[in-house]
Amino acid sequence: MSIKPSLLLLIPFILLSSCNKIDFGPDEGYVGRDNYNYPTGAKDNTDWTSDTDWDKKERELFKDLKLDLNATQRGGISQVYFFPNPVKVNGQGILTFRNNAPVQLSAVVVDDKHKVLDQFSATVSSSNISFHRLYSSEKFNAGMYRMYYVMYDIDGTLYYKGHGDIKIVE
Repeated sequence: MSIKPSLLLLIPFILLSSCNKIDFGPDEGYVGRDNYNYPTGAKDNTDWTSDTDWDKKERELFKDLKLDLNATQRGGISQVYFFPNPVKVNGQGILTFRNNAPVQLSAVVVDDKHKVLDQFSATVSSSNISFHRLYSSEKFNAGMYRMYYVMYDIDGTLYYKGHGDIKIVE
């Protein structure tokens, strides 16, 4: 059996294109939560927690912030959740967290190839806050997506950064 030379040329392309995709983790790759923010079974211990080091592609999502995103995080952020997860196409998802000091929030939602589909930012002064986002069919299909988030102060203090995976269903 011989392999055609044209097929051999495709192998590096296939390998390179798969390297650029996000690895959503083991099992289902997201943290399942119902409409009331209660856990529903799917679990990913890397989601909705503090991330230590981000690679260049992840840092580039927030280049306008002019922060050292791999600096030591001050902390003071807790109970970061996204619900419901999965969320329906044209449904609303809620990002919620607790903070012990006023912070700036910047968040970006990307597909599995790091294409930015949604982004938002806000000044957060209250200690328990929720952000409602619509996952419209104009931008989102059924599938897996990742939200990256950064909480910081305008003086350049990094409080918290992380990611969470979002499953969107029909």
